[in-house]
Amino acid sequence: MLLNWRNKTNVSGLYYAFIRIKIDNTARYYRIEVPKKIQLEEWSGKDDQWVKSSHPFSFEINNKIREKKNIIHELIKQSYNFNKKLSFETIFSHLKKKGDVHFFYDFMQGYINKPPENLEENTLKKYRITLTHLKKFRKQVYFSDIDRFLFNPARPFMLSIGRADKRKNFETIFQSYGQDKELQAMANLAIFTGVRQDTSKMPVDEKDILTNLLLLLDKYDLYGKMSIPKKNDPKLDVPEI
Repeated sequence: MLLNWRNKTNVSGLYYAFIRIKIDNTARYYRIEVPKKIQLEEWSGKDDQWVKSSHPFSFEINNKIREKKNIIHELIKQSYNFNKKLSFETIFSHLKKKGDVHFFYDFMQGYINKPPENLEENTLKKYRITLTHLKKFRKQVYFSDIDRFLFNPARPFMLSIGRADKRKNFETIFQSYGQDKELQAMANLAIFTGVRQDTSKMPVDEKDILTNLLLLLDKYDLYGKMSIPKKNDPKLDVPEI
């Protein structure tokens, strides 16, 4: 972490903080967006306490830095697991993703239109099919609907969409994911089972399916690794596929 990495003074004496990212012998700098820039005397540079408490937004800025560094560390782990070399473009595309204000659909559409890495045509075809089903199901899905369940939201998603119906066979997906520790280390699981308000008032068949899914989540200890989001906004929710 660096403050004023260009080492140039300005009239205001206020500066942005940057994360230095180095690949091989090349370094790039990612700017941390802050509600108020930082004075030199408010900067400590120490891990987890980069900005001193004398700054009015020290807590928010330190959290933001921690969040971005965690994303980078997660990408490094993924790169190691998949034996793929990281690029600056991939790292910066993940760092710039704004979870609470962007729709998951829009991000996925952008990823398909301009993938950060070379993808096989068959892989892109599967992504497009998934995107089509997501659009029919509920286009307005926020990242925050998914992220709040996950320890590492920067990981890739395995996505399954459908109503809480036995024919969708969600239990098998849970079991396969729950039994594969290597897969859990590489990707999160997101299951969209339709709109639900009060689980206790759901039809018996749907309630049984959701209960079974929650029991499987507990059985395989998938807390923080998977998401079963719900949405209560009547303007955005779609009751049926």
